[in-house]
Amino acid sequence: MCKPSRALFATALSATFSSWKKDNSVRHPSVTSKAIIAASDWDVVDFVDIENNLAYKLKDNDLRAVLLIINARQTLKKLKLTNCINIIGDGLSPLRGSNVLELLDLSLVGKHESPSKVHYDEKGYPIRYQQRNLITPLAVLPIIESIIASDKCALMYTVFPDMWKWRSDEWALFEEFKRRYNERFERARLSCANCSASNVLSTSLLNVHPWVDNHLNQYNVCYDCLKPICRGCTDGEWSEKLGFCERCQKHFCSDCVKVGECEHCSESVCRGCSKTCDECESIFCDNSCLPTCDSCGRASCRDCDNVPQCSDCGEKANCRGCYNGEEYTVDECRCCREVYCSDCVPSDTGCWGCTKVVKIREQAKEIEELKKKLGKCKWESR
Repeated sequence: MCKPSRALFATALSATFSSWKKDNSVRHPSVTSKAIIAASDWDVVDFVDIENNLAYKLKDNDLRAVLLIINARQTLKKLKLTNCINIIGDGLSPLRGSNVLELLDLSLVGKHESPSKVHYDEKGYPIRYQQRNLITPLAVLPIIESIIASDKCALMYTVFPDMWKWRSDEWALFEEFKRRYNERFERARLSCANCSASNVLSTSLLNVHPWVDNHLNQYNVCYDCLKPICRGCTDGEWSEKLGFCERCQKHFCSDCVKVGECEHCSESVCRGCSKTCDECESIFCDNSCLPTCDSCGRASCRDCDNVPQCSDCGEKANCRGCYNGEEYTVDECRCCREVYCSDCVPSDTGCWGCTKVVKIREQAKEIEELKKKLGKCKWESR
């Protein structure tokens, strides 16, 4: 069993989850529960390790029970609430005043997933945005402030929920919080992990980023190793030492995760989020910039030109000659050199090659309609 599952099992053996509502209530874990907890280190807890459907159902009582039974205030260094979309934030209360917590990830998505990721239930239906909007700053921010208020605070990186960026009614609350958060890091005068400068921001280049900006993005620290890095320590080559991935919205140093530019659109993307051409191994941000065959999954950039992509819809792509289960695949017209899928070939074109494809497509539809009628006649004749 993964760590979150073991912690949930241990709490279930001690008491019902509803009995863990108050942080200071007296509980007596069973001998079995103590043995389960003692068998693991609890410095890192990531709910990505449990099934999505279970993570979707967890609520604040469940989270509070887990944090209490593992003594999170004194043991937990990294907490990632991956897929915990039903959390409001009250369940984080056992972390109040923690001097060991280093990373708090509230993005509700995995390490290399977009913060705007859409979650799906067990039936494959998208979960409504309102459900993902449960986690509230009114519950979470006071807990974080209790952590950063201590002189012994160890918190280095906080990933805030993506939907908070659009809450205009709470901007005043965020402004006051960002001021106190940035002041905490400024007081700490953290040293650069690369050049050992005594204050990371003091050696930065122009356009200095605060520790948390107006969009609640954390800066100046690597998400993985949590080491602070100044912008002036590599002769201005900032992106080589500490890069920002525009896909997962996180910073990574070059020792942990490489961050480069998409060969097609120049968007910054880390290795965990990028796609690689199977031919030349160039880096791309996603399938919209790197055509990927709908049939075999082969990826090939436009320079290699082994997987034509429809120039009209920009969605369908197929290897040359790779049959995708349909009557016609994506291909290049031998006459006008335009690339179309079977659904996007223009019917009013002056190209004889495209016109021929349109006629064949219309004939194929007529044949399908005749087959349906013939099948219906056979059924009625019975």
